[in-house]
Amino acid sequence: MKTLLFPKDTVPYTQACVALGNFDGVHKGHHAVISKCAELAKKMNTVSAVYTFLQHPKTVFSNFSEVITNNHAKESILAQTIHPDFLIFQQIDMEFLKQSPAQFVKKILKEQLKAKAVVVGSHYSFGKNGQGDAALLKTLCKEEDIYTEIVPLLFDGNTLLSSTAIRAYIHRGEIEKANEMLGYKFFIEGEVVHGNHIGTTIGFPTININPDKHQLLPAYGVYATETEIQGKQYIGVTNVGVKPTIGLNTPVVETNLFDVCEDFYGAQAKVQFITQLRSEHHFASIEALKKQIEHDSKTAKQVLE
Repeated sequence: MKTLLFPKDTVPYTQACVALGNFDGVHKGHHAVISKCAELAKKMNTVSAVYTFLQHPKTVFSNFSEVITNNHAKESILAQTIHPDFLIFQQIDMEFLKQSPAQFVKKILKEQLKAKAVVVGSHYSFGKNGQGDAALLKTLCKEEDIYTEIVPLLFDGNTLLSSTAIRAYIHRGEIEKANEMLGYKFFIEGEVVHGNHIGTTIGFPTININPDKHQLLPAYGVYATETEIQGKQYIGVTNVGVKPTIGLNTPVVETNLFDVCEDFYGAQAKVQFITQLRSEHHFASIEALKKQIEHDSKTAKQVLE
């Protein structure tokens, strides 16, 4: 899979079947769209491409910080699953977002992406203010001799499988439900950095990571987690929040890895969330906090085993 950045890069192919979408979370519904794209590409003897945005469109208008997966995570998930031939990130600004649906089809799909076919979910919208829907896309693409495939929506019971629903689950700490929709374990990744070392002084050393500034964080609390560092998997317990007993202002993601004493500073860590053990609490003393952490660790081990 090769990654391209528009408008800097140009496509090194003559025709493509393109999956269109923001694909935040790269969840099961997105997989259905991208898999259909890969299937069509084989039938049409073209390359397969996933076309998405370098930044979430909402970040152009506001300080949006609700992204389930950043670009690195999207790339990693696709590389490990469907593996399209190309992953294309489009740099966006106000000028780009002002394009009419017709301009988008002609300029982006026909001329820039060299699309022979496009695949979208049935709730897809595009063009200025999201004026275009999947039906209009099909009409406009037909005029440009581009085949359009519209993939039906997926449901989890009565709930529409969507990034919005997944964000809501993660916000509430309902990680199991989010993971079911995602098709993998929700994760946060980042570089291991120094914290305040309070955990070390009470016998529970932690690794701390600074997530991407737009990264969606789960409900503040304590979670059973699996962490990948330098190709190895570790089980542990992760605290997400402002540590009210200590008194921090900025949210932290810190993980106690069970039975591990290695120095991971500077390494990249991927913390995968399994289930919430409890919400965030203020404790009367460090000793009370220590006792609770001991209890959390025992519970997490039982869950993870």
